[in-house]
Amino acid sequence: EQPVPHTMQLAFIYTRADAAARAPPSPHAASSGGTPADDDSDAAAGARVLRLHTLPLGVAHGHTDIYDGAHPEAVMTLLTRKVVAAAEAEGFREARLLLQDWLVLLLA
Repeated sequence: EQPVPHTMQLAFIYTRADAAARAPPSPHAASSGGTPADDDSDAAAGARVLRLHTLPLGVAHGHTDIYDGAHPEAVMTLLTRKVVAAAEAEGFREARLLLQDWLVLLLA
C-alpha cells in the first residue's frame, strides 16, 4: 500500500467583478427608453468565488531539512515583528532578552 502524501488545502473566498456588470448597456434597453439601471444584466455588481488550492507537503526527516526549507526573509520579518511588539508592550529590555533567547534557540 502506497503512503498518502501530506497535503494542505487553502481556501480563498472573494468577490469578483462580473463581466456583465462592466459591460455597456444593451442596445435594446436604450431603444425601449429604458435606462441602464432598468436592464437586469447590469444589476449584478459581482460574483462570489471560492477557489481551493491543494499543495503537496514534504515531511522533514531531520532539523537540517527544516533549516533548508526556511525562507530567511520570512524568518527575519517574524523575528522583527515579535521584537518590536515586545518593545512596545514591555520595553526594550524585554525585547532584547526575547531576541537573545530566540537567537540562542536558533543556533542550538
